[in-house]
Amino acid sequence: MFGSYVLPHVLNVQITETRKEIERPVPLRNIAYRVDQADLGQTVRVSGEIRETTIDGAHAVMQAIRALNSGVDDAFDLEDGETPAIEALLTDPEFILDVESWFNGKYWIAYSLTFLEVEAP
Repeated sequence: MFGSYVLPHVLNVQITETRKEIERPVPLRNIAYRVDQADLGQTVRVSGEIRETTIDGAHAVMQAIRALNSGVDDAFDLEDGETPAIEALLTDPEFILDVESWFNGKYWIAYSLTFLEVEAP
């Protein structure tokens, strides 16, 4: 769930934590100077499927997801009862339209979204 929007048919969630590290070569030394700079927070990659019975319905869901990519952070919650919610920005929504497999009211579109953790207000 991102804000009040429930993501459709989530199939996979990948969570990574990234840190920023500084590395500088030091003259006359075999090992570089290294220091841990900062925690960049979590990056959450979500993939799933939009499953609709009409093309218009599938298009409407795609537009709703694109609208979430507004540059405004919101709460992202896996709703699994264990993982705490984070403040995040939605970036880079991707959609894969495999129109060859659309038939008889089965309009499924694979999607993947990237959420970047930000400081809570």
